[in-house]
Amino acid sequence: MPLHPQARAMIERTQALNLPPVSQMTPAEARESVRQRSVALPREEVSSVRDHHVPVPGGSVVVRVFTPHRDGPLPALVYFHGGGWVTGDLDTHEGICRTLANAARCVVASVDYRCAPEFTYPTAAEDCYAATRWVADSARDLGVDARRLDACTGEPPLGLGKSLPRVQSPSAR
Repeated sequence: MPLHPQARAMIERTQALNLPPVSQMTPAEARESVRQRSVALPREEVSSVRDHHVPVPGGSVVVRVFTPHRDGPLPALVYFHGGGWVTGDLDTHEGICRTLANAARCVVASVDYRCAPEFTYPTAAEDCYAATRWVADSARDLGVDARRLDACTGEPPLGLGKSLPRVQSPSAR
């Protein structure tokens, strides 16, 4: 099966950067490489993008909320960026979050969880859980229907969804 032209174009733009494989880098080098690679990704227009500082055990994380051009309340998707818990951040995955918001016609809340190796397990999972609770509890303010809340990772095999208990706001119960 031939590769879709959009996928081929993205691969070609990334290869043109001539970056070494991430597996041969330190975490800091890998993070910078992922940032450089993400520049090649498209960024669709959405109605609004807002950063929220959310308290988590031992600090706070930023949750970037992408709202599509639609009237609410809307379903919400809490998005945990890929990167093997080491690389990636709000900026590297902004393009996919904008696309998800428009394509799924939902609010996307992207979580800037704290990464390894600076933060050990289970810090990232706890950050993701706390951010998901915050989205559920803040549903009304975010224009979200708290009964239609889901979560996903940028790397489905990690199965974070299986490790997060079901989270609902009190108003959705």
